[in-house]
Amino acid sequence: MEVTLEHAVLEASAPAVEPLSALSASMDGMDLSEKIQRLATSMFDLPGHTTEFEVRHFFARGLYGREMTIRKGFVAVGKVHCQEHLFIISSGEISVLTEDGVKRLKAPYTLVTQPGAQRVVYAHEDTVVTTIHATEDRCVESLERTLVARDLAEYEMRLLASPGSEV
Repeated sequence: MEVTLEHAVLEASAPAVEPLSALSASMDGMDLSEKIQRLATSMFDLPGHTTEFEVRHFFARGLYGREMTIRKGFVAVGKVHCQEHLFIISSGEISVLTEDGVKRLKAPYTLVTQPGAQRVVYAHEDTVVTTIHATEDRCVESLERTLVARDLAEYEMRLLASPGSEV
C-alpha cells in the first residue's frame, strides 16, 4: 500500500444524504476555492482524519493512470490539478462540490478535468476513480510534482512562472 498526501480524507461521522450540500450552504457567500480551503483546514483539526490512500499506478505509451478507492462515508479534498486530464468513475457513487454546486455522479462516468480544478467529494458507496494523464514520465515522484499543486496559491505561482501554458 502506498501512502500519499494526494488528498486530505476524513471519514464522515454519520452517514448523510448529501453532506456536501449542507457544507456548501453553510458557507454561502464564499467562492469554491474559499470553501475548499476552509474544509481542508478544518479537517486537519478533527480527530480521525487521515491523508492515506492506496494508489495504483498504471503506465502505457504516453499515458499515466492513477487509480484509487474512496471508501463509503469518506470526504476527500483533492489537490489542485495542473494539467487537463481524464477523470473516470468506474464503480460507485460520489457527490462532488463544484462551482455550480453539488453534483452527484454515478459510475460509469467520465469527464475532462481542466487545469486549476480542485474538488471535494463525498463517497455514497465505495468508489473507484482513475485519472489518466498524457505524459512520457514514469517516475511517480516526478509526476506528483508535475501534475498537482498543494493548493491554489502554489498553482497560481506556477502559472506566473509559465504564462500561457499548462503548469
